[in-house]
Amino acid sequence: SKMYPEDNFSWGLGDLLFFEPADNTIYRAFSTGSSFISDNVWLSGWGHSNGNFYTGDFDGDYINDVAFFEPSNNTMNVSLSNGTIAFTCWNLPPWGNSNGKFIIGDFNGDRKDDFCFLDPNNKTLNVVYSKGTGWEFGFTWNAPSSWDFEKGQFLAGEFSWTQIKDFDDVLYISPNGESYIAF
Repeated sequence: SKMYPEDNFSWGLGDLLFFEPADNTIYRAFSTGSSFISDNVWLSGWGHSNGNFYTGDFDGDYINDVAFFEPSNNTMNVSLSNGTIAFTCWNLPPWGNSNGKFIIGDFNGDRKDDFCFLDPNNKTLNVVYSKGTGWEFGFTWNAPSSWDFEKGQFLAGEFSWTQIKDFDDVLYISPNGESYIAF
């Protein structure tokens, strides 16, 4: 079982999603600020224990959505949340490989979270933009050959302290603690 933080109603409070792999069901609990209110089943028959879940605002409505990476066919499925139990799934065409990692961030400044696929085989960072209703390939960035995709850490956020901008960077932290901004 896995638990994921999520602000499902954009109240500024962290709600929780709990994935139960025995029946491929996601349960939701809303935060009141001092406790949680169970909302029972949020989504059933979606995802499984071999994949990975991610949260982000993929349609730009200021409410977090849930994405599930399906390693058996290399697809990213997104269920949108609009504050009701109504969801739409998008499929990312087969892209990347299942031994890579994803990080989430708004890499083009359009207020929708995107995906960056970290490909250890090719030492590339591949960005796919969310269009709010589907996906569009953005760009590929070739990492320096010295970067260790297995032991290093990648983070998304606004790390460029010398300028103000409206999109996220990718920060690489090497195993020995050195930090580099990729883009």
